[in-house]
Amino acid sequence: MLQHNMMRRRTFFILLSLLTFVCNRNALAHPHAWIDVQSTAVFNEEGNITALKMRWLFDEFYTEFAMSDYKQAHKNVSDQKMLEDLANDNLNSLKDHRYFTEITANKQKQDFSSIKNIASTLEDKRIALDFTVVLTTPLNPRTQAVEYRIFDPSYYIEMKHTAKKSITFTGDASADCAPRLTRPTPNIELLGLATSLDKNATAPDNLGASFAEIVSIQCGK
Repeated sequence: MLQHNMMRRRTFFILLSLLTFVCNRNALAHPHAWIDVQSTAVFNEEGNITALKMRWLFDEFYTEFAMSDYKQAHKNVSDQKMLEDLANDNLNSLKDHRYFTEITANKQKQDFSSIKNIASTLEDKRIALDFTVVLTTPLNPRTQAVEYRIFDPSYYIEMKHTAKKSITFTGDASADCAPRLTRPTPNIELLGLATSLDKNATAPDNLGASFAEIVSIQCGK
């Protein structure tokens, strides 16, 4: 009996040590938040891309933190009002960061004229944020190499297209187009650097670009 109890205690302390290790490792490593991304390229009648519609699905931990923090500061507010306020706050703070979205044509970064169609809902205990970035200049994917990336430059947040049909097109003129998703392949040095950064650390400029997916839009092939 004594030996059995000692084995149980040993097993308990091993599991406790493993749990502590995992928790500390997560706390000391970038990323610290996760967003599942869905994106839709918007085509006009001429076959040009005019905008990019997005849906960001935040992880449960961020959702719980953001909602709890909001409710502490705002009493007797409906959930929908809370979601709308959080959406507007997030997008306002991301304006100077180009909404974590980079669209290029022949490797040249494109500007956005506005954002629209902002909406937010709660799905399976996760905040979903919908919005559309409108391009200043429409892009022709048949004559230009059009690509886009959606990423946090600091890599504090990891953003990925996770669902099977998370990259789509809208508009009849997109019928001969297809997306190509290229996953990131950061080297061991960058992986080690990201792992070494805690929540309060300042990441090197554009670290997140090395961990960003690339979506290429190919038409007429």
